[in-house]
Amino acid sequence: MLILASMVTPFGLTIAYFLGKVVRKNIFNKQEVETLKTAFPMGICQITEGCFPIVLNDLLRCVIATGIGEPLGEV
Repeated sequence: MLILASMVTPFGLTIAYFLGKVVRKNIFNKQEVETLKTAFPMGICQITEGCFPIVLNDLLRCVIATGIGEPLGEV
């Protein structure tokens, strides 16, 4: 289960990016989109540090989203 915990943040941010595209709402700025391009492959390798720039830009929203996504990932 600990392996899933290290992958939640990069995967969640990437899913949020694509959901934003579906509803045609820009959630991330251009710099954050470029960061996601490296954060997702790093998340596959269980390296969460790739998404720190995005998380630190909006700490409260990312902490809440990760807290909600973590129990859902354990199911």
